[in-house]
Amino acid sequence: MAQSGKVSVTTVTVADGRAGHAVSDAGVLDVPLRRPKVNGVSDGTTPEQRFAAAWGGYGLSATSTVDIPAMEQQQAQELANVAHEHCP
Repeated sequence: MAQSGKVSVTTVTVADGRAGHAVSDAGVLDVPLRRPKVNGVSDGTTPEQRFAAAWGGYGLSATSTVDIPAMEQQQAQELANVAHEHCP
């Protein structure tokens, strides 16, 4: 059963990248982010694990919009495309 239109819109702010911290606009999500450990054991969840959990929980489809204020839109899109190739 397909749905049309927006189902949910939110904003999450991340500080310090993959080894930083993520907070949602409503403050409901407030979590540390960790880099994967070389031996496969991590002291927290990685951004990839959180993305996979969110994607799986959504169960439909999603569109990501990348906004990097200090970068031209075309350059930001190229960066997002390369990132998607390595971490779809």
